[in-house]
Amino acid sequence: MVRSLIEGGGAGDGGRDPERVRVETHKLNAMVGYADGLSCRREALLGYFGEPYPAPCGNCDICLDAPQTFDATEQARMALSCVYRLHERDGFGYGIGHVIDVLRGVENEKILSRGHATLTTFGIGAAHSREHWQSLIRQLIHRGYLSQDIARYSALRLTAAARPLLRGEETLVLAVPRTRVPTRSRRARGARGSGVAGTAERSVDEELFEALRRLRKRLADEQNLPAYVVFSDATLTEMAARRPRTHEELLEIGGVGTTKLERYGAAFLAVLAEHAGDASGPATPP
Repeated sequence: MVRSLIEGGGAGDGGRDPERVRVETHKLNAMVGYADGLSCRREALLGYFGEPYPAPCGNCDICLDAPQTFDATEQARMALSCVYRLHERDGFGYGIGHVIDVLRGVENEKILSRGHATLTTFGIGAAHSREHWQSLIRQLIHRGYLSQDIARYSALRLTAAARPLLRGEETLVLAVPRTRVPTRSRRARGARGSGVAGTAERSVDEELFEALRRLRKRLADEQNLPAYVVFSDATLTEMAARRPRTHEELLEIGGVGTTKLERYGAAFLAVLAEHAGDASGPATPP
């Protein structure tokens, strides 16, 4: 309702000024984020105006009835790394929605046309829902790790506070994101629309999954990378469920792009072939 009023404008003045619509939409999104937030209200409010608040206030509804928390260090690094990689590639940032699409490995027209499916952060967050990432990123904004550039359509930018977290010099505890459980039809629509294949109706070979995890760890250690940068658990789960045998089939797995296929494809196909009892080994790329 409010969004339609912002975008609608009046007929008497020829419609709304696009610049004003953009600013008002940013304010509305900030209000929604504040109302739906899981961090201290005072911290979020002062942070919006650029004033850091060092500790929870102890008086707002969040502080008085604190939500369940979890170690969000790894997931926060995923999100911050994604924001960094997008800016590094294109020289400018993107909004929350696009960052989440990259994290979840969504193969839409915008991502494919701009080459974002080749980023190392593409698909590393496929194990979590859009709502989960939206809540987590909003908390990162409220906590001062990210800012939104209102002059560039609310594009996300790293702040100085993000650097120690990215470098592994500190950990981060956040509230467990509130997510709605989707209906079966919504899950099906989401899977079709996102390009992220589901595995709910497939049997996962746990032994194969663990073998894939061991390979991922070895490759990550060799490159001094976090394991999730190689492939996420969701991607390995789908591999163990679908058991791709060729490079073409492996490319259909959520979170596997052409760059990662070239870099890691042969090694993972070898493990998959070994567990399938395929003595001939994986097919070579064309």
